[in-house]
Amino acid sequence: ASLTAGTAAARVNGQGVTLLNAIGALNFTNLGIYNQNSTGLSVGGMGLALSSTAGTVDTVNSTTLSINGSQTDLVLDSVVHSGAGAGVAVTGGLTGIGTGGRALQVGALNVTSASTNGISIGGNVNGLISFGAGSSIAGTAGSAISIGSGTGTLGFTYNGSVSQANNAALLSVAGHNGTITFGAGSTLSATSGTGLQFDNADGTYAFNGTTTLNGGDAGIDILNGSAGSFTFGAGATITS
Repeated sequence: ASLTAGTAAARVNGQGVTLLNAIGALNFTNLGIYNQNSTGLSVGGMGLALSSTAGTVDTVNSTTLSINGSQTDLVLDSVVHSGAGAGVAVTGGLTGIGTGGRALQVGALNVTSASTNGISIGGNVNGLISFGAGSSIAGTAGSAISIGSGTGTLGFTYNGSVSQANNAALLSVAGHNGTITFGAGSTLSATSGTGLQFDNADGTYAFNGTTTLNGGDAGIDILNGSAGSFTFGAGATITS
């Protein structure tokens, strides 16, 4: 199935597409959602196996992609967010049903401002979530990226840029098992806030790109029984 709701020039004023407590299987060959002032794509409930092979979700002034307790294999070309809400918010758990456990693959996530997070992942999460080299996150009032997997195992990959100039973490990891990898082409920069925060982080963490922490209290804190493995490449610098 192919679905279009609004255009970049004529946005839907309100909810884009909402799929709550549906049952069965639904595959989109292409999604095009452009809206404002309410959630772009909202998915909730384990009864629906939702997948897509291409598409764009573009939302102004509300969360762009909201996944709550669902099973998915969403492949999207782009997710675009600005204003209130978050770029991508996973709550209440997620199970990846795609190849290798893929749950969400976004070619380019572009967050230019957010009242909360660029990416927020929580609940019991099992699967793979990835964001491509065209991704960028900036202007978030909360942590630019916030990750937890509960009792699940999450593989998270990010290959774009993240900047944090507000009084919040660039990356907050709490209660995570699995892997978190920032690719060789990634660029992370914090000029304010608390930098990289790890709380009960028991996975494998690799920062293979450029990581610059040089403002506020922006450093690296590994706390509360974190038993993970941490690797920082030659491109990591902390200055005060």
